[in-house]
Amino acid sequence: MTRIETTFESRWLPRVMEVVLALRVPSQMSASEVRFADRGTAHQEIYRGSAYLVPWQVRTRLEILVGDVEAEQVVEAILGVFDEARKADGVVVVSGVEDAIRIRTGQRGDYAL
Repeated sequence: MTRIETTFESRWLPRVMEVVLALRVPSQMSASEVRFADRGTAHQEIYRGSAYLVPWQVRTRLEILVGDVEAEQVVEAILGVFDEARKADGVVVVSGVEDAIRIRTGQRGDYAL
């Protein structure tokens, strides 16, 4: 199994999920709101006349668990969404998963998806 994790601007979540679900591959997905920072993230904002430095951006992290065979197809679909934008910034991280167990049924591995 493969875990695909990507962090991007929250406005892209509906489009990314639409593209991944359209593939109709067995998968598990979870999305969460996270605070993101890198060397270019910090920016200055003004609130009620006072300027202050904001070191974080609020983004969405999408984690997808898929079988090894479908992993490249899912990654290409995600990258395709961001290729449309050309201004979207983010990273797609792909890593191996040793095992997964479905709690309700006890199924393991790809069958847990």
